Amino acid sequence: MRHPYEKFIRGEIICLALAILIGIIALVQSSIILIFLSIVLITISLLCDGLSLWHTYHTLNAIKQIVRAVLLLLFAVYILLTL
Repeated sequence: MRHPYEKFIRGEIICLALAILIGIIALVQSSIILIFLSIVLITISLLCDGLSLWHTYHTLNAIKQIVRAVLLLLFAVYILLTL
């Protein structure tokens, strides 16, 4: 039997693994776009964590994770647009 929130947990782990891999490639190639993609994947990972917390009725922690994800995405877009 699968965990009811396995989709969120799997999405979080896959996004973190991809963010690490793309982040290493971005550091080697010095690519702004790959760094931005890595930050977006970290944001998606935070959103998946927030959604899994939301569905397990840890609403305060879920709101904090979702706010962190939104702020991280806003700062990443701002930095991308100013370069």
